[in-house]
Amino acid sequence: MLYPVLLADRTELVLSLPDGRLVSARTRATGAEVTEAAQAFRQALQTNQPSWLRSAIYLYDQLIRPFESLLTEDG
Repeated sequence: MLYPVLLADRTELVLSLPDGRLVSARTRATGAEVTEAAQAFRQALQTNQPSWLRSAIYLYDQLIRPFESLLTEDG
């Protein structure tokens, strides 16, 4: 489970791993930037626009990539 904490100047992330460990990371994306990207992603998916990929990549880079190595090793 991923818990993003959206703040004015950054986003703090807490990931709960299958073994119960909690791991944290920080991204430079502001809460407003992440929110805007999530809204753009949703809108693009709902209206079948090809721009969904740009938002998906941004969200992946900000929310998932900081934990990519942990997620790969834990399966």
